[in-house]
Parts: sequence; C-alpha cells; structure tokens
Amino acid sequence: MDTKTQTIKQYAAQLRLGGIQDQLDELIQKASEEKCSYLDFSLTLLETEITQRSVRDLERRTKAAKLPVNHDLDQYDYSFRSGVGKQQLCQLRECLWLEQNFNVVLMGPSGIGKTMIAAGLCFDALKMGYKAYFRTMEQLNETLLMKDTDQHSLNITSFLRQGQTHEKDLCTHFDYGYFFFSVTYKEGCIGNLLSGTG
Repeated sequence: MDTKTQTIKQYAAQLRLGGIQDQLDELIQKASEEKCSYLDFSLTLLETEITQRSVRDLERRTKAAKLPVNHDLDQYDYSFRSGVGKQQLCQLRECLWLEQNFNVVLMGPSGIGKTMIAAGLCFDALKMGYKAYFRTMEQLNETLLMKDTDQHSLNITSFLRQGQTHEKDLCTHFDYGYFFFSVTYKEGCIGNLLSGTG
C-alpha cells in the first residue's frame, strides 16, 4: 500500500471518518480511472462519509427501536383486509401527522395487521431521520418505573418528555388491550410524564 494512502487512512481513523477509511482504495482507483478533478474527488470523499454515517445512524436507531421482524411496509399485502386502504396507508407513511404533532390510533380485532402497520410507520419514521421506539405498554411501564435506576430507561423517559418541547420524534405503543393499568402506573408514571412532573 502506498505510504500516502496509509497516512490518509490513519488520519481518517483519528478523525473518525470510517467511510473514507474503509473505501479509500476504491475511491482513489475510481478517481484515477475517471480522471476526476481535485474538487470532484474531494466531494466524492465527503459524500461517501456522509452516506456511511447515515447508514450507521439508521442501523443504530433501528436497533434501539426494537421493531418486530415484520416491519417493512414495502412488503405489506394490500389484498389483506385490514380496514386500511392503500391510499390511506400511503398517506400515513408520509409521516405528515408526525410533523403536525398528531397521534395515530390503530383499532380493531386481533390478527388484522395493526402491529405490522404500527411497526412499519415506526420504521418509515426512522428512515426519515426520526428517533423512534416500539414498545408495549407493559414495557413502557417498566421503563418509567426504572428511570431512576437504569440509564437506558432514563434515556427513553427523557425522549418521551421531548414531546413537551415540540420535538417531532415517535414512540409507538401497542397491546393496550392486554395491559392492566395499576394505580401506581396511572398516577405515578404516566400522569407525571404527561404533566411534566415525573
């Protein structure tokens, strides 16, 4: 390997430019073959780094979201009778409701695809750059109760409170019907969260 190339990779590592570090050899070869100008090559380097960071960021946020296996609405079967038409679902996928701070409630009997639609909307929001979490009400309850002792729970609780400062991110809750709210839960956790005192 060329000494200068190795030096550039070392500098990229020091600056945490992983995309450039990983793809430098290919980028240099392509620039040489296409006889790119210095300006074009510099632009390509930066675009490569931004693309790589965007991919890693989406992977990180998707992992934190804890989506179920079936969460890609591109694979959604519109012939399945869920009560949500293709046009309506396409409008929901634009996430304008999220920009406008509206809530979406999916209601219906078990087995009609509510969880997949909710998870899919969560995934669409992630792809648009939002932070999002997919949690059952029971998991949310546990998170709120553990916020004083667990850093991850504290992070999610802080994320939930961002709604009071008009941050447009998303937390998806499901299985309301199978969760019994205790007095402690309603008054000590959700009540405090919504009032901004918890």
